[in-house]
Formats: sequence, C-alpha cells, structure tokens
Amino acid sequence: MRIAVDLDGVLYEWDKTARYMLRSYKGHSASGPMGHESTSWDYVERHVGSADWNWLWNEGVDLGLFRYGHVVTGAQSAIRDMRTAGNTVIVVTHRPSTAVPDTIAWLDLFQKKEAGVVFDGIHILTNGEPKHTVAADVLIDDKPANLEGWVGHGRQGILFDREWNQGAKPAGTERGYGWADTTRIIREMTWVKV
Repeated sequence: MRIAVDLDGVLYEWDKTARYMLRSYKGHSASGPMGHESTSWDYVERHVGSADWNWLWNEGVDLGLFRYGHVVTGAQSAIRDMRTAGNTVIVVTHRPSTAVPDTIAWLDLFQKKEAGVVFDGIHILTNGEPKHTVAADVLIDDKPANLEGWVGHGRQGILFDREWNQGAKPAGTERGYGWADTTRIIREMTWVKV
C-alpha cells in the first residue's frame, strides 16, 4: 500500500514551533498557556496581530519556522513500522517555496534520528495544489478539507486527531487517535491494492 503522510500537525509540531518563535522573538505565544494547543485552524493567526502573523510567514520562515520544530510523538516509529510491514510511505505537504530547503533539512534529520525511518518520496506542494494530485492509496492528514478532496477521488483517508479538528469527520475517513491508533487502522486496511 502507498501511504501519503501530511507533515504539519502529523509529523511536525508546526503549532508549537510557531508559538515558540512568537514567544522568543515577539514576546507572546498567541495567548493561552504554554502547553495549551490551538483549538482551531486559525487560532494562532487570531491571537496575534497582523504584523506578527506576517512576521511569522516572512522573517519567521527565514529564522527556521520549518526547520527546527519537534516531531509529533510516535511518528518516527510509526513510519518505520509501516515500511517494515511492506508499505511505501511518502510525505505530502503544503509549504511556501521559501520553506522548501528547511523542510528537506528537517525531514533529513527526522530520518536520521531513528534507524529504519525512511521516506519513499517527498511532495512539497508550493502552489496550493490539492493533495489528491499525489498518487497514493491512503492519506493521513489533520486537515479535514484535505481528506474530503482525497476521499472524493476514491481513496482512503485517516484524520489524525488534533485539538483543532475536533468534531470533524469527513465522509469515508477514520479518525486516528495518535500514531499507535493510526498504524492500527493502516494494518486493518491491508486489503487496499497498490
């Protein structure tokens, strides 16, 4: 089976990285306590001024917004386990073109941290292309809209559970509660043909 895995919110802690950078460079972290996760897609944007939001996507990108963030808990062992089971695993993400070098550097480090963690392909969509344009059987993503387009093209989808996607259940998808549950769902999908 060919499995496409989203990056931000699924492998990479973008939300926590953005809030860390805002706290370190701008003196705030989009309000809310340090360990509190965003509760909506636009949470960070709504809790900082437009100047700081623009800073994040310009100077913040230059300072490493897409290079220095943490790995989502369990992601590395899950990638290794899915590949060990005979699956092909690719990354598919939306990122600005200015973030491509940092994205590649972060993924390289992700693969080096644990033995057996290798991606079979990386697709960085820089022009807003829909993820369903990438060839794979299953998409693991934390954004319901990405999964709606994916499943609408006759493929399987897993909504990776995050605080900001509560209440969403795109038709034809399963919800993965962390990486252990997500890999369980993948194991049960073995009937899907490549």
